[in-house]
Amino acid sequence: MNAYSEKIKEGLSFNNFIWKRIYRIFPLMWGTLGLTVAIDIFYNLTHNFQFFFFGGGNDSLLTLILNFIGVQDMFSIGQSWNYPAWSLTQFFICWIIFYWIIHLDKKEQMSVWLFMLMICLGICLQTTWHINIIFFNISISRGYVAFFTGCILWYIDNYCKCHNKSKLLIQISMVYVSLEFMVVTLLKLPTGPENPAYVLGVFAPIVIIAINEKHMNCLLSNGIFQYLGEISFSVYLCNYFVEVLVAGCNDAFSLNINASTPYFLIFYFALNIAIASLVHFSIEKWITNILKRLVIVK
Repeated sequence: MNAYSEKIKEGLSFNNFIWKRIYRIFPLMWGTLGLTVAIDIFYNLTHNFQFFFFGGGNDSLLTLILNFIGVQDMFSIGQSWNYPAWSLTQFFICWIIFYWIIHLDKKEQMSVWLFMLMICLGICLQTTWHINIIFFNISISRGYVAFFTGCILWYIDNYCKCHNKSKLLIQISMVYVSLEFMVVTLLKLPTGPENPAYVLGVFAPIVIIAINEKHMNCLLSNGIFQYLGEISFSVYLCNYFVEVLVAGCNDAFSLNINASTPYFLIFYFALNIAIASLVHFSIEKWITNILKRLVIVK
């Protein structure tokens, strides 16, 4: 939002905007998707599962295609390819919507309301509207809520900083998060993706606190957290790959891993960070820099 809103208002073309997104982020998505497909094929073949040709339950060519185009809910398919394939579709859709909202409303008279409309659409698709068509289903709706909440947070944070209201915003956010946790705990409400109001209500104020509260900001400015933030998208995209890799090694070498122990959690976290780091430097940086030299975008 901060990087592109002004450029779009100044005349950045749609083609240039999309190309910049494609060569900067899509290589990482395609790379992790390739790794995921390879490890999943290997795992299923070694276990004599019918895989990659319309078999294998949620891990087949059919489910990969359905997740890739964002229509898995039309066929009651789980988000087995949620990390790499779903992200490709979701980001592309949200980028297109974001560009045209900013481009057609350069004076920012309606942008906030349109972003809020997209959030409401996402919440409705998850809670009351049981529609399973392309661009309008539960899986895609989660992206709408998360992506456009980020846009709204930018507007709120920017407004408060311009009017010296950041301290008040932090206080309100802290009170809201505390009340949210109390209500959810007392009423025993779900806290996962099935309760988008909770996820949205907790995520948004915590981000505001992290950005504006000086002690939290100082902590997150530490080199370790900065690095984790830099590779965070790679961590997310590699998670499914690491999950299958650990399961495959556990079976192949009869390791009898106990996933409920804290030692496994530490090991899994370290392995995910290590693989994500390799992906980050080899794909997200190296390949992206090569494409950046090949694709000249002003």
